[in-house]
Amino acid sequence: MRKLFLLAVAAMIWLSLAAGCSGGQKDATAPDISAVSGTDVTATSIVITWSTDEPATTRVDYGLTSTYGSTVTIGTGLVTDHSVNLMGLTASTTYHYRVKSKDASNNESSSGDYTFATPDIIAPAISQVSADNITGTSATVTWITAEAATSQVEYGLTDQYGLATALDVNLVTSHSVNLAGLSSNTTYHYRVKSNDASNRLGQSGDFTFTTNSASSIVISPAARTIMPGISQAYAAEAFDQFNNSLGDVTGSTLFSITPEAGGSWVANVYTSQKAGAWTVTGNYSGLTDTAALTVNLGPAHHILVSPAATTILAGNTQLYTVEAFDLFDNLIANVTSTTHFSILESGDGGSWAANIYTSKKAGTWTVIGNNTSLGLSDTASLTVNVGSASYIVITPDSSTITAGSNVTYTVEAFDQFDDTLGDVTAGTNFAILEPGHGGSWSGTYSNVYTSENAGTWTVTGNNTSLGLSDTTSLTVNAG
Repeated sequence: MRKLFLLAVAAMIWLSLAAGCSGGQKDATAPDISAVSGTDVTATSIVITWSTDEPATTRVDYGLTSTYGSTVTIGTGLVTDHSVNLMGLTASTTYHYRVKSKDASNNESSSGDYTFATPDIIAPAISQVSADNITGTSATVTWITAEAATSQVEYGLTDQYGLATALDVNLVTSHSVNLAGLSSNTTYHYRVKSNDASNRLGQSGDFTFTTNSASSIVISPAARTIMPGISQAYAAEAFDQFNNSLGDVTGSTLFSITPEAGGSWVANVYTSQKAGAWTVTGNYSGLTDTAALTVNLGPAHHILVSPAATTILAGNTQLYTVEAFDLFDNLIANVTSTTHFSILESGDGGSWAANIYTSKKAGTWTVIGNNTSLGLSDTASLTVNVGSASYIVITPDSSTITAGSNVTYTVEAFDQFDDTLGDVTAGTNFAILEPGHGGSWSGTYSNVYTSENAGTWTVTGNNTSLGLSDTTSLTVNAG
């Protein structure tokens, strides 16, 4: 049915053209070609499509250059939508092509030159795999690929590998990859891998090589002097029994230092902490070597006032010392003699004689040590407790009442610096010195006096446990 339809269309077109010609109007305009495109590209084929503004024939010229050399023509039918399937192409190849269309009046149009590339489906061919420049810790693996490709080596102690070099993404045909950090006198399995620009992977079979054996190592530098907090990198080199170098073994060497030195290691780099003369040890496959590292004191970073916290009795003395340290707490020196001491809070009442403080007032005080020559200071806490009782005070100091009234007395104890020791009423015996007062004592502590006879009397408070007493005046007026 489609064929009959096309024949009918062609007949109608021919009749139309014939009518035009009979009228003296011959078609002299070639078809206009547009929308040229290549789709459905595979490694061996592509579909070329285009459109014409009038029915025309379908033809594609193609080849490896712009001179083409191959042609595909689709029948003699006249159409406006054209499609040609080019088959039998070669993978990973760039082709040139152009399209041609001829209308019913034999007017022909040709497009410009176009190109397309078929994808690569062939993995790189690998050859000439070799391991060279073998030492006790390294080897260089080389190989050739038939096309430009990436470089990578898998290696390990078995044909399961387990290790791999970093992928070198540069596309080359001659490949060279260095394997480092190997163990001496050890057989390694390896294979090489290469990906081409289309990410097609080629890989070799399994190969082996054996590293040389080492009989000694040397770590460097052999001696070094640094400051605390400074980092020092170490390297290790292995040698065979004839003192032939087997190469750098730093990556496979375990480094350590005298434990008292403190500090830290990151691989072969040591960051110092404590000042002193220390021994650095490198251990590689049972082989060791040592180096000397001297860490000198750094500049003063902070000072410490000692004791940091203490408690004394009022009137007692406290001696203070000050030491300077570097950033890593290395002791630099005792700097007490150049440090000025003081109490931060006012009202402490004490006094300083150089670094010795004589306390007075009870309380918790902040001691400041300020070393102006170093520009550093530190503080300490000093608690001063009240001393032994020095005197007692009866309250009220003096009073006047009417006969028959009463007075309540209290007693408070103080040390020699007037620091209160608290209420001692409970342990105090109260009495009137003069006879004939006629009054009486009562209350929980017998500290309440009820008056009777008028007069001026002397009230005595006697605390036998403290061995202290005090008096006060009481005037009793007639009622």
